[in-house]
Amino acid sequence: FTSGDFECRMEVTRKDEIGSLARSYNIMAEELSRVIIKDKRMMEALKVEIEGRKRVEEDLRKLFNAVEQSSCSVVITDTKGSIEYVNPRILKSGEQPSEEYKCLWDTITAGGEWQGEFHNKKKNGEFYWEYVSISPVKNDEGVITHFVAIKEDITEHKRVEDELREQRNQLESLTSQLTASNKELE
Repeated sequence: FTSGDFECRMEVTRKDEIGSLARSYNIMAEELSRVIIKDKRMMEALKVEIEGRKRVEEDLRKLFNAVEQSSCSVVITDTKGSIEYVNPRILKSGEQPSEEYKCLWDTITAGGEWQGEFHNKKKNGEFYWEYVSISPVKNDEGVITHFVAIKEDITEHKRVEDELREQRNQLESLTSQLTASNKELE
């Protein structure tokens, strides 16, 4: 039994105290064998559960690191707008009209996704543009429990857009002047 042979039993041939001890040993060995087999199954199940949890923890760790290191801001709020999580890139709100915020809240509290642009102000006072996508997070019953906002700094994109618009306007102005000059020369 001590060597791991859980099938080991005593041969019962006597009907005296020794035979009674042998029967008791066999009953105890049978019970112990069942317990050990059950424990082995439980240990295997526990091992599988622990491995599954380790995989989930690793996935969560990867997701957390991806969010923390993202160039986008990520904000999670409760249904009242109280911030529960913010990665380090969150910056203070700026100068949006209140109607836009009302539209945003009407959309997300109704279960929809809101997307738009904000002109915000950094902690150092510098203004910047961000593209924002805000979505509700629902529990298993479909009830909104939180909101998650993904924010991307698009200041450089807006700057390039403005430059292109200005160059187009200048080109259109020059084209108009050249067209007028050509008509005068005709």
